[in-house]
Amino acid sequence: EVLKDELMANIRATKGDPTFGEADVLIASIHGNFKRFAGSVPTDAQCGAPEYAGISPSCATALGVAFSGDRYERFLRAFPEGQYFPQANPASPDSNLTGWICTGDFRPALSAIGEFFSSASGGCITRDIFPCEDSSACPAFPFTSQAGTCVDRPNSDSQYCDSAVQVRAIASNTAGLDNLRSSGYCIDESIGTVGLASGCVVDSSKFSFEQCSGGVSGIRLAWANENEARNALLGSNIELRYNSLSSN
Repeated sequence: EVLKDELMANIRATKGDPTFGEADVLIASIHGNFKRFAGSVPTDAQCGAPEYAGISPSCATALGVAFSGDRYERFLRAFPEGQYFPQANPASPDSNLTGWICTGDFRPALSAIGEFFSSASGGCITRDIFPCEDSSACPAFPFTSQAGTCVDRPNSDSQYCDSAVQVRAIASNTAGLDNLRSSGYCIDESIGTVGLASGCVVDSSKFSFEQCSGGVSGIRLAWANENEARNALLGSNIELRYNSLSSN
């Protein structure tokens, strides 16, 4: 926790942005599996001796010997779930993380880290969304009378209200706004409302949400018809907005 606070303070100072928060950070590590030292604490001299039997490796592969990655794991877990890699097992979130270095091949680890960052930066919502236990807690979809539904959050044992996630299309120019109006993708009542003078809320029948890749706990936007959406929303920026607070 102390190391995390020091890192965040350093980043804020470097960026000159005091509002930069831990939710803006993604952390990934390749380290030895959890195997904390048990017994009396060795002296500095003993720690430097390879033959010291009190500190045993976490694993040994053709790539070398790795010791316990418990300090790496504690640093990762200082950040919110979904913002660090390796991910905890959704079925057993309190179990130790797999450090990957003990696999003997870094390629799967590097590939998984690439998917993790790609998911987090590619329309993947990893933070909490309006939590619920049943659909009665969910508000109606904005600009429609359609009731919200409490649905399962992928790779997690929690649920969220689907009506708490909104997809917006924002036109970059007048021609783009005209294209949006005739695209069939907009909820007509949303065009021209506060904050949407040059855009609209996209009709929920045009998209769905699927699980993020790489085992990340979160949801990712998926168009019902990718090619149609690309043409219909040409010249627009897509925004995902969501409410992370429950009615409680």
